[in-house]
Amino acid sequence: MLSFKDCLKQGLIRRTPPSRKAAEESLETAKRHLQEAEKNIEVSSLDSAVVMAYTAAFNAARSLLFKDGYREKSQVCVVKYLEETYGTRGIPLDYIRLLDKYRKLRHGVLYRTSYEAKRREAKEAVNFTRKFIEFVEILIMNENV
Repeated sequence: MLSFKDCLKQGLIRRTPPSRKAAEESLETAKRHLQEAEKNIEVSSLDSAVVMAYTAAFNAARSLLFKDGYREKSQVCVVKYLEETYGTRGIPLDYIRLLDKYRKLRHGVLYRTSYEAKRREAKEAVNFTRKFIEFVEILIMNENV
């Protein structure tokens, strides 16, 4: 099982200068993708809704990396970073686990040959992402870089 330290050693996550600007831009991208996910549910494009909901949550998570001075090259390592850095301060561990769950669901939607997202899954992904973005926004806006 890959750890955050493994991610650093393998160059899958690396230090960069902290950037509040990049953090805020990534958070805005997350909000835009969330709106797209919601629109996809309205027209029953459920696979697209799941993909966009995860993409929104991923961009929200990335905003924390940018704020803290990291850049990812692996989506798994974003989850590991959040567990290591925010799992005890700011983001409920259940939310970090859900982010990983939706990462895997997105992978299934995109790469499994016979998988179709269910309406319930799409709605749950969108609801989770909305809450996750709210948590991240509070962390971004309440901390100085």
